[in-house]
Amino acid sequence: YTHSQINSKTDCRLQNQLFIAKETTLFLAATNICMDPLIYIFLCKKFTERLPCMRGKKTTGSTQENQTT
Repeated sequence: YTHSQINSKTDCRLQNQLFIAKETTLFLAATNICMDPLIYIFLCKKFTERLPCMRGKKTTGSTQENQTT
């Protein structure tokens, strides 16, 4: 893509296709960065056990169960 921007002999259609490919790649990379934490939270039990905010919720639930019994 960068080479096509520097080279003035690049076909306009090819330049547009490379631009779309570059933008799509950037979108996929940004989506991957945003989705990684969500995937870890929902699919990885060890990861959620190490999170302080998730530990507090689990501890509260088990504390309430102990008090009712």
